[in-house]
Amino acid sequence: IDPSIIKNYLTNTLIFDFLDTLDQIYIIVFGLLFIVLIYLIKTIFLIYLTWFKNQFSYSFLADISYRIFSNYIYNDWLFYINNNSAKLIRNCNTECNIFVNNIFIPTIELIAEFAVLLGILSILLFIEPIGTSLIFIIFCFFSLVYIYFFKNKTLNFGKTRQILEFDKLKYLQQGFGALRDIKIINCESFFINQYDYANRKSADVMAKWSTIQQLPRLTLEIVAVLCLVIVVTSLILKDSEITKIIPTLAMFGAASLRLLPSCNRILGAFQNIRYGKVSIDVIFNELKFSLSNRSNNLNIIENIDFKKNIKFKNVSFSYEKSKVVTLSNINIKIPKGKFIGIVGESGAGKSTLIDIFLGLLKPTSGHIKVDNKDISVNLSSWQNKIGYVPQDIYLLDDTLRQNIAFGVPKNEIDDKQVIHAIKLSKLEDFVKSLKNGLNTIFG
Repeated sequence: IDPSIIKNYLTNTLIFDFLDTLDQIYIIVFGLLFIVLIYLIKTIFLIYLTWFKNQFSYSFLADISYRIFSNYIYNDWLFYINNNSAKLIRNCNTECNIFVNNIFIPTIELIAEFAVLLGILSILLFIEPIGTSLIFIIFCFFSLVYIYFFKNKTLNFGKTRQILEFDKLKYLQQGFGALRDIKIINCESFFINQYDYANRKSADVMAKWSTIQQLPRLTLEIVAVLCLVIVVTSLILKDSEITKIIPTLAMFGAASLRLLPSCNRILGAFQNIRYGKVSIDVIFNELKFSLSNRSNNLNIIENIDFKKNIKFKNVSFSYEKSKVVTLSNINIKIPKGKFIGIVGESGAGKSTLIDIFLGLLKPTSGHIKVDNKDISVNLSSWQNKIGYVPQDIYLLDDTLRQNIAFGVPKNEIDDKQVIHAIKLSKLEDFVKSLKNGLNTIFG
C-alpha cells in the first residue's frame, strides 16, 4: 500500500483537520488513552468470559456428580452388594472431575483456540501465502507426530490412573474401617504398605503424564525458530529489499506470540481428552441408569396395615453370579405381638432373611405377606411400620439430634419427637450427662 494514498485520504477528512488543530502531545495522550480503553474493555470481557466458562463447567460437574450419586442412592440393595463402595465414591468424585477437567473444558478450549488459529492464519496467508503455508505444514506435521507417538501412552496412563484411584480409596477405607482390629493385631505396616504401593504408582503415572503435557511448550520454540528461518528464506528469495522484509517479519513475530500458546493449548487439549477418555465410558454407563426403578412406589395408594400376622410363603433366594442357594422354601408365620428368634450358623442366611423381610432384597421366588397383602405392593408403607436395630450401627458425623432424626433436614426436626425417642430408648440420663446435650457431635 502506498503511504501517500493514506495521507491524501486522511487530509481530506474532518478527523485529520481536527487532529491537525491539536498539539502533538495531546494527540499522543488521546491515542494512549484510547489504547488503554480498548485493552480495559478487552480485559473485562475476557474476565467475564473466563468466569462464565468456569461457572458453566463446574455447574455441569456438580450436576453430573449429583445425578450419579442420586442413581446410586435410589438403586436397590443388591446393587451395593455387587459393587465396591470405593468404586462408587471414585465415580462420584474423581471420574466426574476428570470428565469435566479433561474432556469438557478442553473441548471448549479446543474450539476457541481453533477459531483464533484460523483467524491469525487467514491474515498471514493474505500477507505471505507461501511462507504461511510452509509454517502450517510444519506445525501440522509436528502436531500429528506428537499426537500419534503419545496417543497410546496417554490412553494407558488414563486407564492406569483409574485403577489406582480405586485401589487408593479401597485401601484407605479398609485401613480406617478395620482400625480397631489393625491396632489389636499390630498389622499397621501391612495396610500402610498396600496404600503406599498404589499411591506411589499413581504418583509415577502423574509424573509421566505431566511430562508429556509439557513437551509441546518446550519443543514448539524450536519449531517456531525453524519456521522463522523458512519465512526469512522465502522472503529473501522472493524480494531482496530489506525495507520490505522487516515489516513482514514483524507481523510474523507478533503473530507467533499468540500462535505458540494456541498451538500448545490445542495439543494439550487433545492429550487431555485422550487421557480422560476412560472417564467418558464410566460417566455414560452410570448416567444411563434410569431412576424409574426407585423403590418408593409413590404411585401406589394402598397401605399395608399389620393387625394379624406376617407370613413367609415358600421364600427362596440366591445371589447373582452365585450357584449357592442361600434360602430355600422358607415358610414362617409370625402372629402379631409374638417374639421370635432366628438362629443358625454363620453364613446360613439369617442376615439375608432379615434383608428380605425389610424389603431390601427381593425373593427369587415366594412371597412375604402381611395380613395377606404382599409387601412388594407398597414397600414404603411396609418399611414405615418397621423398627430396625442393625448389628453394626452407623453414626453421622453430626449432632446427636441429627443422628436421632436420621434423614430429616435440620429445619424440619421436631425436638419433641427427638426427646420422646430418647425417653423410649432410656437414654435420658446419658443425654443429660453430655456437656452439649443434643448438640453433641458424634460420628
